[in-house]
Amino acid sequence: MFLTFLLTTRLSIEKPLRFVMTEEKQKQEMTKVIFVNKVQIRVEQDTLLGKEILQLAGFNPQEYDLYLNEGGSQGKKIGPDESVRIKNGLRFNAIRREVPYG
Repeated sequence: MFLTFLLTTRLSIEKPLRFVMTEEKQKQEMTKVIFVNKVQIRVEQDTLLGKEILQLAGFNPQEYDLYLNEGGSQGKKIGPDESVRIKNGLRFNAIRREVPYG
């Protein structure tokens, strides 16, 4: 009877641990890494607005424009309210807007 109690107790303790580890693994798999000016950002969302990406990287969306780096060129400009489908490894450039003198 004591052995049955130990086996039952052990099984009931191990099952929640497996569930927690599985949940943690799922969370890790859902996390995507993107880069803004070489700043690494981890996100779980599938889509983000341009201004949200800038804010996550520490840039003020009113002072910076966001560009999707497509290799070689400056890239495609992403508007502040434009939705971006997030994929692991995406690279963006945050470029300060020109401020006219006067």
